[in-house]
Amino acid sequence: MQSTVFYSQEQKDIITKLRISNCYTEIETPFIVVMATYNFARSKNDLKTMLSEYPGMDDYEQLEIIIEQALEKGYIKSKSDNGILIHYMDDESCLLAIKQYGKDIQDKILSCRNAFQESSCVINYGILAGGNPPGGMDSLGKVYTTFIQTIKDAQKEILLPMINTQAHEVTIEALQQRAKKGVKIKILLAHYDKVASKLRNRKESSISDWVKAFEGVPNVSIRIYTNIDDAILASSVIIDRQIVRMCIFDHHKEKTSHGTLIECYKEGVELNLFRILYDKFNDIWERAHPVNEKKISKLLRNKYMPLFLAIIVLALIYFITDHEFLKSLVPNIFVVFLTLLARAGYQDIKVKFPVFIRKFKGEN
Repeated sequence: MQSTVFYSQEQKDIITKLRISNCYTEIETPFIVVMATYNFARSKNDLKTMLSEYPGMDDYEQLEIIIEQALEKGYIKSKSDNGILIHYMDDESCLLAIKQYGKDIQDKILSCRNAFQESSCVINYGILAGGNPPGGMDSLGKVYTTFIQTIKDAQKEILLPMINTQAHEVTIEALQQRAKKGVKIKILLAHYDKVASKLRNRKESSISDWVKAFEGVPNVSIRIYTNIDDAILASSVIIDRQIVRMCIFDHHKEKTSHGTLIECYKEGVELNLFRILYDKFNDIWERAHPVNEKKISKLLRNKYMPLFLAIIVLALIYFITDHEFLKSLVPNIFVVFLTLLARAGYQDIKVKFPVFIRKFKGEN
C-alpha cells in the first residue's frame, strides 16, 4: 500500500531519535507516536487501516502484533461501544507508553498530543428555542451571546446572509468598526416582496435601515437576492475563512429563531464545511442585485434635477439676453453651480455606489 499521510516535523524528529536509540522496532516507533498524538478510537480493523497510511506502518500483520502487544502492556485500552470493540489511547495509557523514554522525548510527545487537541475543530451549539438545550443554558450562551465578539475579532472578511433581520445598533456598530479597520463585509438581504414577505410576518423591509447604516462606510457591500431558496443560509455568518456560525433550520417552514445555531472553527485550516457554505454564499452573491444600482435614476431625478435646471436656465440667459451685465455674471454663476454639482455628485458616488467605485479601481 502506498503511504499518503505524512508526519509533522516534530513527529519526524521524535521517531528519528527513538530509532537511533534502538528503543523500538521500525513499526513500533511510529505506532506509539501516532497513537499518542491522535488517540484514534477505532475497531482493530479500522485502526490498522488508518495506521497503515503512515510511512513505516504498511505491514498489516506487524500492525496486528503491535496492537496486541500494546493492549497487553496497557499502552492502549479497549472498550465495547454499541457492540463494537474500540481500541484507544487515553491520557493514562499514553503516560504509561512513553514512561520508559527520556524526559525530552516524553515532553515532545505530549507536546504533539496537546497541540493536536488544541487545534481540533471547536464546535459550540445552542438550541434557539425549546427550553433546555443539550448541555444546559451555557451551551446556548457560548454560541448566541458571543456573536458580537466574534464579529469584532474578524480580521479579513465577514459574510452575512439574512432574510429581513433588523439592523440592531450593537450589530451595526461592530460591523462598522471592523469595516473601518479594513475588513471586507458582504451583506445579503432578501427582496421584501419576492422573499421576505413570504417567509416573515414583519410588515416592513429592513433593507433601507441596513443601507442607511453603512452610508459612507468603506469596505461594505449589500446585495438583494430574489429567489426564496437563497434564504437557506439566513442567519449564518462566515468569518475569515475559518469561523462558521450556521443556523440549522427549514427556511420554508421555520423561523431561524426556531433552529439550532452551531459555531465551528479550526485555526490555520479551511474546513470543508466552510468551503461548502462559502461557495453557496458566493453563488447567491453573484445572482443577487447590488442594492444601490437601481437608485441612480431616482437619485438624479430627486436630488440633482434642480441643479441641472438651474444650469440650463443660466445657459439660456447667456445665449438669449442682450443685457451685458447679466451675460457677464452667467459664467461665474455657472462655474459655481457646476462646482457644487461635481462635489455633490462625487460624494454620492463615493458613498452610495461602492460597487461602481470598486469596479472603477479594479478591486473585487
